Amino acid sequence: MIQSLFSALVILLSASSLGFAEESPKTSQSTVKVEAVKRTRNKVAGDVDEEITNTRLRAESGSKSKFSLSLKGAYTGGTVTNALGVKRPKLSSDPGTQDFTSLDLGTSVRYRWTKNDSVTLGTAFGFVTPFQGRVNKDKAAINVNDPNLTYSRVGKVVGLQTVGSFVYAYGTSIPSLKTDATHQIGLSYNMMNDFGHHIHAGASTSLGYNFYKSNAAENKDTLSKIYGHDTRSEFTLGIFPQAEYAINDKVSLRTVFGYFNWKHLYGDRNRFRMLQTYVYQSIGVGVAITRDIYLYPNIQFVPDNIRSDFNNVALSSTINLF
Repeated sequence: MIQSLFSALVILLSASSLGFAEESPKTSQSTVKVEAVKRTRNKVAGDVDEEITNTRLRAESGSKSKFSLSLKGAYTGGTVTNALGVKRPKLSSDPGTQDFTSLDLGTSVRYRWTKNDSVTLGTAFGFVTPFQGRVNKDKAAINVNDPNLTYSRVGKVVGLQTVGSFVYAYGTSIPSLKTDATHQIGLSYNMMNDFGHHIHAGASTSLGYNFYKSNAAENKDTLSKIYGHDTRSEFTLGIFPQAEYAINDKVSLRTVFGYFNWKHLYGDRNRFRMLQTYVYQSIGVGVAITRDIYLYPNIQFVPDNIRSDFNNVALSSTINLF
């Protein structure tokens, strides 16, 4: 009896050993194949990085995957001597200029059907004076920004590295509701040329148009007490020359010239009148942690009025996942 049980046990162990010894590699190989198939399914044909070498534009273009998630963060701070303070010096007299520090955290989902074309859907959360809490009763401490849908086209055009976008936003945020803004559409085109010797230069242009549910001068919150006209913008135009010097593959020095910013006031009967909104220059350091993670700390100042208490610091970040 004991000998029979022993023999059966030996046979069982031998069968198990042979069976599982053969199944384990197959299971491992199957897992590898499934993961490889998943990665292949989430890829599009071609590689846009063969056309775009600028680290900032690569991050702005989003992940190279078919489906991905993007996270964006932006801190709009005070001065270099009080970056985490409450107030932010207004470098311009324009009513729309931000005067309190803020933190914006945004997220968007992206679908890319070719290496050059993608569409994203997203929004952001805004926090006023994030390190002090609510210090101004006239401003909401937390705000959900307008949701937006964006089509982007990235690639090389006549030798220039470009990222073009068309965006539509639906007015649901507190500032939009306060100003009766219902819809916004915008076009932007960012182009850079590689001049060699670690130098990239180009310009970013933007054009925006705003729709409102109230007529001009009907919203008391947007009337200028001094000039008696509506301070809302109907359409805007901005041209931002920019230049970069790449210290290495990860770090670059960057400057933007914000001298050409105009807006057309809502209700202005002269359809061609454009008012200059603000003039500034920024200098910063672009840091590419990876291809899909880009940080940009910078300082904004007025060139003809440089003072330690009259500037703004900021930090923006782009993180592409998957």
